[in-house]
Amino acid sequence: MKVLRILLCISVFLLFVSCTNTATDIITDTEEESETTFHTAVQALVDKTFLNFNKQVTATSDFIPEDYKILADTRREIVGLDVLLKLWKSHISALIDLRINDFQRWVKGEIDKIDFSDFRELISEGERSISERFIKLYSVQIREQIELLLREVDFDNFEDCIIQYNAFCRTHGNEGGQLQQQADFRKLFTDIIEKSFTEKLSDAEEFYRTTPDPYMEPEVARLFNLE
Repeated sequence: MKVLRILLCISVFLLFVSCTNTATDIITDTEEESETTFHTAVQALVDKTFLNFNKQVTATSDFIPEDYKILADTRREIVGLDVLLKLWKSHISALIDLRINDFQRWVKGEIDKIDFSDFRELISEGERSISERFIKLYSVQIREQIELLLREVDFDNFEDCIIQYNAFCRTHGNEGGQLQQQADFRKLFTDIIEKSFTEKLSDAEEFYRTTPDPYMEPEVARLFNLE
């Protein structure tokens, strides 16, 4: 019986140690470490946003607003229009590309200043909650930064495309089909790029937070329940 009691005590002790180790394995991050992990994830999110945003803005976009899509549709039919549109795209994309890294640095710097002490609650609010908070807090400044992207753009280049199209309409008896020239093309393109950026930021967050990534740091995956 004495031996049995000794074995029973040993078993209870081993069970206690096992439970203690299991608990330690589960809670591996302190709150401070988790908040640091969250900030790391936010910075990675911005990088992913600009990877897609930069591609769209400087590579795939033709920089023709929706109301002026007729320019793209008729660029092969109207003499000189295709050349003018290519010059326009080359002009604006080169200037944006020159400044887009400054915009990215600004976003990373400002988003890092936000008080994310409630990061756990913020995560639970939705798959786009981080970007929504940034956009809400910095809507005015985001627009100002986009205006800086367009600061040196000469919108006369785009108006030249409209003039060429309208001249074609007049000479072909289609004066009613002429395009109206905006009073402020800078505002129009600021609106377009602002919308593109905020959409890309939100889309990047949702994808990052819902899609398991083999290259994601384990702490980040654990924070977003992607293990």
